[in-house]
Amino acid sequence: FQAELTECMKPKEGWEEKKLGEVATIQNGFAFKSNLFKKEGEPIIRISNIQNECIETKDIVYFCKEDYFVNFDNYRIFPNDILIAMSGGTTGKLGINRTNSIFYQNQRIGVIRENKKVLNHFYLYYFLQTKSEESLKIAAGAAQPNLSTAQIKNFIIPIIPLSVQKAIVSHLDSLSSTIRKLEELQQKTLAECDALKQAMLREVFE
Repeated sequence: FQAELTECMKPKEGWEEKKLGEVATIQNGFAFKSNLFKKEGEPIIRISNIQNECIETKDIVYFCKEDYFVNFDNYRIFPNDILIAMSGGTTGKLGINRTNSIFYQNQRIGVIRENKKVLNHFYLYYFLQTKSEESLKIAAGAAQPNLSTAQIKNFIIPIIPLSVQKAIVSHLDSLSSTIRKLEELQQKTLAECDALKQAMLREVFE
């Protein structure tokens, strides 16, 4: 799938190219203080909450706005926002807020929003997936892997008609669906093999 994804995003003759910062905004998160985390209040999304390309709320922490003298409007994560991990061993990891809830972004989480006049939302998301290895290479130069907003803004993205972007997204969505089904089948087969092995062992020793 990664090879197909890379090929789809490879610039073709006549495609215009721009820096991502010219056609999208990248907002970094806020440095919430861990000693002020709460068990309820406003939900904070940390890098650990980006799981399987979604937001995982199982281990979410909260904060109280009254603990800070800050306007948090710029740090809100809206439904369908694209998130990217900007530090640590999972630098470049992506996720989408597929819930209907609003969260707040912790530091080292970037929120990327496209100019809808020139970019399809999921075309942008698939493009960013092709940059995961590049993100890790960029980040690997420091003792603590780190990706800056400036570096993300310098990614070169092909700009093509929205109708073509939509067609590419449809094609990649179909491939993704097939891959998910194959992965589910593989997990089921492995579970069945493990159960068979255990049954054989019980038969022999009992």
